[in-house]
Amino acid sequence: MKARTAYAFAEAGLNKLTSKYLQGNEASRRAQLGAGYREVGRRREHVFCGGRWVDVILTEVLAEDWRHE
Repeated sequence: MKARTAYAFAEAGLNKLTSKYLQGNEASRRAQLGAGYREVGRRREHVFCGGRWVDVILTEVLAEDWRHE
């Protein structure tokens, strides 16, 4: 996740990246937070997974914020 973010901003010149993860997926949450993403929204009970409805957490990181970390 960190390498993808660095490439997107340093090489491809993008301004913002967006992503998401399913509620309870701690590995994805940690990877995104570690790469500078922050939670910007939540789609409540959006996906049926493992026999129950779970939220989808929306995240994003801006190039300006990434450069200042």
